[in-house]
Amino acid sequence: MRIDVMFKKFIVFSFLFQLLNISAQSPVNRFDSNGLRTGVWMKKYSNGNIRYQGQFENGKEVGVFKFYSEFYSNHPLIIKTYLEGSSICDVQFFTKTGVKESEGRMQDKNRIGVWKYYDTSGKNILLEETYKNGELSGVRKVFYPDGSLTQVSHYKKNLLDGESLRYTDKGKLISRVPYKEGQIHGKVFYYHNDGVIRETGFYDMGKRVGRWEFYIDGELAGVEEPNKKKEKPVITLEELESRKEKKSTKK
Repeated sequence: MRIDVMFKKFIVFSFLFQLLNISAQSPVNRFDSNGLRTGVWMKKYSNGNIRYQGQFENGKEVGVFKFYSEFYSNHPLIIKTYLEGSSICDVQFFTKTGVKESEGRMQDKNRIGVWKYYDTSGKNILLEETYKNGELSGVRKVFYPDGSLTQVSHYKKNLLDGESLRYTDKGKLISRVPYKEGQIHGKVFYYHNDGVIRETGFYDMGKRVGRWEFYIDGELAGVEEPNKKKEKPVITLEELESRKEKKSTKK
C-alpha cells in the first residue's frame, strides 16, 4: 500500500516536471496562423550576443523590448515599454554600463512629448526638449549642473520661434531675444551679469535695424541707427567756386 502511494507521487512529480520543462523550452520567433509575429522574439548578432528581445501579439510589439550592443550585453542600451493597445512607447537610452542618458516617448519612429537628457551620473537633468511628430516643437530648457535654468527657448518645426531667455548661474536674466522661423526678429534686450540693462535694439529677420541704445550702469550712454541713411552734406555756391579755382590752379 505504501509503495503504491509513493509510486503515484512519483508519477505526479514526473508529470509536473515535464510540464515545467516544456514551458521553459517554449519556442521563440514564432508566427501565428495569419503569418504575424507572436509570443517571445529574440534576435542575435553574428557573434551570438542578443540583439533584442521582446514579445509580439498579432504582429505588434507589446510590453517591454530590450536592445543590446553587439559587444556589451550586460545591460540593454535601449528599453522600450509599449502602451497597451497603442503604437506609443516609453523609451530609455543607457550607456554600456547602464547609466541612463535620456528618456521620453516615441510613436512609431517619431519622438513625441517631453524628452529628458541626463548628466554622466544619470540622475540630474541637463536638457528638456519638446517634440511633435518627430520635430522639435515647443519649449526647450537647458539647466546648470545644480538644476537651475540657464536657457529657455521655443521651437516650431525644428526652428527657433518665439522668445529665448538666458540666465546666469545666479538666476539673473542676461538676454531676451525673440525669434521667427529661426531668425532673430523683434526687440532684443542684453543685460550685464548683475541684471542691469546693457544694450537694446531691433532685428528684422536677422538684421539689425532701427534705433539701438547702449547703457552704462543702467543709464543711456549712446544711440546708434545702423541702417539710417546718411544725408549728403549741402555744398554752398561759394564752396563750389572755391573748389573749381583750386582745380584750375593745380593745372
